[in-house]
Amino acid sequence: MGTGLSANYNNITPHFTFGIWKVSRAVQKTSDKKVSLWTIDYQVMKERERNKKNRRHYIQYLLTCLQAQQRIQHLNILKIFEVRSAKKKIGFASEPIEMSLLDESKFTRDEAMYIAQQLAIVLRYVHDNLHLAHLGLCPEQIFLNDHFTLKLGMFLHSVPIQTEIAPIQDPFIHWSPNSIFHVPGCWCAPEIVNDEAIIPSADVYMYALICIYVFSGEKPSATTSNLDIDTAHPLVVLKSLPEEFHDILKHCLTIEPTGRPTFDAILHDPAFSSLVCGIYQYLDVIQQKDQRDLFNFFIGLKSAITVFSNRLIKKKFTPLFTYYLKKDMRFALALLPLLFLIINRFEIREYVNDVLRPIKHVFVQVENPRVTNILLEYLGMLLNRIPSEYHEEIVFPITYSALQSPDPRAVINCTALMPNIIELMSVNAIRSDLAPVLLKSLDSTQVPDVMIAIVNLLNLCMCKTGPDYIAQEAIPVIKRVWERSQWPTLAEPIADLVELCDVPVELMFLSSLQMALSIISVPQVPKNIQARMILFVEKSLQKINKDRKISKIDFDEAANHVVYPPKFPHTKLKDKLKAEEEEDEDESDDHLDTPNIAQIASNCINNKHEEEESSSSSSSSSDSSSESQKISVEPHSTKAPQNPYVNSNKSNNSPRSPQFQQNMQQNTQLNPHGNIRRSNTATTEPQYFPPQQQQFNQGGSRGSSQNNSSNNPFNSNNGFQTQQRPINNQQQSVDPYNVESKPGNRRSLNFDQQMDLFRNNNSGNFHTNNTNQPNNFSNQQYGSGGEQNPNFDSFIDLQPHQPSQQVNQQNSQPSSNYSDPSRPTASSNPFDGFDFL
Repeated sequence: MGTGLSANYNNITPHFTFGIWKVSRAVQKTSDKKVSLWTIDYQVMKERERNKKNRRHYIQYLLTCLQAQQRIQHLNILKIFEVRSAKKKIGFASEPIEMSLLDESKFTRDEAMYIAQQLAIVLRYVHDNLHLAHLGLCPEQIFLNDHFTLKLGMFLHSVPIQTEIAPIQDPFIHWSPNSIFHVPGCWCAPEIVNDEAIIPSADVYMYALICIYVFSGEKPSATTSNLDIDTAHPLVVLKSLPEEFHDILKHCLTIEPTGRPTFDAILHDPAFSSLVCGIYQYLDVIQQKDQRDLFNFFIGLKSAITVFSNRLIKKKFTPLFTYYLKKDMRFALALLPLLFLIINRFEIREYVNDVLRPIKHVFVQVENPRVTNILLEYLGMLLNRIPSEYHEEIVFPITYSALQSPDPRAVINCTALMPNIIELMSVNAIRSDLAPVLLKSLDSTQVPDVMIAIVNLLNLCMCKTGPDYIAQEAIPVIKRVWERSQWPTLAEPIADLVELCDVPVELMFLSSLQMALSIISVPQVPKNIQARMILFVEKSLQKINKDRKISKIDFDEAANHVVYPPKFPHTKLKDKLKAEEEEDEDESDDHLDTPNIAQIASNCINNKHEEEESSSSSSSSSDSSSESQKISVEPHSTKAPQNPYVNSNKSNNSPRSPQFQQNMQQNTQLNPHGNIRRSNTATTEPQYFPPQQQQFNQGGSRGSSQNNSSNNPFNSNNGFQTQQRPINNQQQSVDPYNVESKPGNRRSLNFDQQMDLFRNNNSGNFHTNNTNQPNNFSNQQYGSGGEQNPNFDSFIDLQPHQPSQQVNQQNSQPSSNYSDPSRPTASSNPFDGFDFL
């Protein structure tokens, strides 16, 4: 545009022209606001004004006026945002305008009244507040925006005033009939054209000429020079104006400037006191009103909205209604009737785009039942006047929201309208939108009338969706609601739905048949409804019989089939824990019984040694290197006490004597695994408790030993201690639990093998190396060479740990270290080797 003004704006498109000005639409880059761009067509100005000095003077003076106008803030004064000038060119950006009064030939009565009122209001502000006389009033300098709000244009000829009668003068240049810088003579006051004394009331005369133009659509006169100025023609045209404006405008057209009224007096004239003018005045100050006053204004506007023109309704009222409806939902009670009432003022598609779509959020609200009821009142109007292509977008959502309203009356009102809606709906809309809403409302309500209405609607929907959809989606929800409420009045509509729901057998099992049985199960249901459901069940069974092709033979066989009642078992279940406890008691008995055998075996060995020494003395020299050792079971004292429960007769304790065999058979028995167990029969031999075991029994339960500071039941020092035997000059702890219950270990030995075991151990320890006798476990059973058997993990003592004590000092010598290649050389897990399977 030559001034650099266009660099800040996008989407610049020409709008209109007047005089030497070109006006374009544009959008500001930074804020995306719509603006109007004004530029001078210098070429036109040059053609119409040949005086170069006047052109430059005009541009300079115009720049000063525009910069002054930027500081003025009023609703009806053109707001200027930016001014740019470059040499011969000048331009500025203002708020967007739609047209000038010159572009419209005729206005309706209400529009003309609104223009006349707004113009009087802004001129009163200019005179009383700005203390200026405009002196440039003409249709070219008065604009309307897209909301039909008047905007007073450039203040190029404005002059400061002192009083209402003080003379003033055009600050730019004397008026000339053909000048492009002045107002045409047909719009001027007589004193301006006649070059007489000018006072501020000149604006009043020019105001009356513009009012005549907007009411009649005619120019007040055709005068263009000061030679034949026409002051009579405006009075003639005045007669065609509304009667209420005759007096005030005739007063304004007085030739004598001092006899004209002020703008304040004009606004207080009865012509501007009508209801329509009162509405206009309220609209201009509506932003200053509180919400209660606004609500009352909108309520009263319903009776007067029909008097306004289509253009005012579209440009002024509709944007205002939608704005406040978006701002506060409470205005919907007053604004929705207004918006529905003006539907005839629009084209249908225009009404949908400009009115209905901006307020779609109101159609889907469920919080305010009063708003819902208003929407339902106008639902028929929308169905009849809006094309069907907009129903799913605009109309149907109103019903979906109404069905979910917390007010039962709104739901019932909606269900009364739904048959007409369902008839217009497509199958997909029913399945995807309506049916889920109906079922949700049915599942959440507690009002019987609402339930009955919804079930009836589902029955109607089945006519379009088919019974399969209702059986799969609706009947499960209906059944749940029925089982929860069981209201007898609800049975009849459900029975109607069940009888009409004809579905395949597989689906009938899960839907209608169960629903019928559920109705029959309630005694309060009317007898005729129960009879209907019983007949339905009979028909369903016949349908199942036909579908499954069940023969008469099958029925006869079923009739002869007798079902006997089940009986309870007489035996008890096995107590696995009790079996384990008995096994543990048996093992503890083994520990108690073993010392008796050990004592008897020790006595037998001592007797045998005495017989051998007496019979063969010669063999003692050759066997001197392997001196026998006696087993001692003495307690902590150096001298073992006499055991009163052991027979002192050595001959009877001999392992080969008959008395010994008889005692062993009476007092012990071997289990299948070779373990020695206590006999259940009474024994003639007193039971022997070793001193260590007596100490354990007197001390309480296991783990209560004085040396045991830990409660761990698997601690090595828990009442039973194993002797530590030096193996390869190293101390090795023996694990008493690391024994497998398999053939080949200690428990699988028979009686003779156990006797050989004690013969081979002739010292205080039960296990010592005896070079004269082979190790049955390492050599005889598991092969020579000391090869370790993988099933043989450890070997434990047959009795609890005894403190070290001296054996017969005359015959005993220190025992040699026991070395067993099958014994592990390090402490192992106490559960290693156990076969838990």
